[in-house]
Amino acid sequence: SSVSAALPGGITPDKIPEAASLPAADYTVQSEPFTSISGPVPNLRTCTLELRVIAETVAQLETAQSAIETVIGDNPGRVAQAGQATVHSLALGQAVQSAEDFSDGSDEPLRILTLTITGWVTQ
Repeated sequence: SSVSAALPGGITPDKIPEAASLPAADYTVQSEPFTSISGPVPNLRTCTLELRVIAETVAQLETAQSAIETVIGDNPGRVAQAGQATVHSLALGQAVQSAEDFSDGSDEPLRILTLTITGWVTQ
């Protein structure tokens, strides 16, 4: 897919491996507790995925961001199954680009993109 091509270092949970090729991404997931509601959907919660892309250039960040936005934009009502949970209506939230803080003594000019993706989860 275009996302795989834009992120040759892959997408991993929590932390990008030190030996990963760049650009690469890691993600964390946060979700609200299930809320019972009446009707055909007994348990509903929101789920937020924070995706952090690390790249060497702004162009690499923009390519990755464009690929991710295209996948989400082309599939707004997509339903994905994850175990017993079903994720509905993915939506792209805030996207923030920043540069690495060089005060850490590193001379590597890394760029960072943080994206927020939300969806509704039923179980």
